[in-house]
Amino acid sequence: MILPHDLLPWLQRNGAFPTVSTANISEYWGYQKRWRSIPESVDVETCHPLYLWADDAQFNEQYEKIICIVAGHVLDERSFSIETCWPLFVLREDLGI
Repeated sequence: MILPHDLLPWLQRNGAFPTVSTANISEYWGYQKRWRSIPESVDVETCHPLYLWADDAQFNEQYEKIICIVAGHVLDERSFSIETCWPLFVLREDLGI
């Protein structure tokens, strides 16, 4: 398990965190504030919007699966998932059999 507060600084130190302009971040939060309730504490110039995503895959003939939870940056314009999806942890699905 990799905690986001450990992962994000590592990505920044190693040049793997996306370069997103403050104008794009401000525009994103401005749009969100029009349609959603966003706390006033959100710094619309420096608070990077992140997402969580999960996917599963069957890994054997007994239909057992693993589930991978990843994080990413909402405004990242890159499309290569190895660069844009950062695995946080993997779970093995319990079939309860």
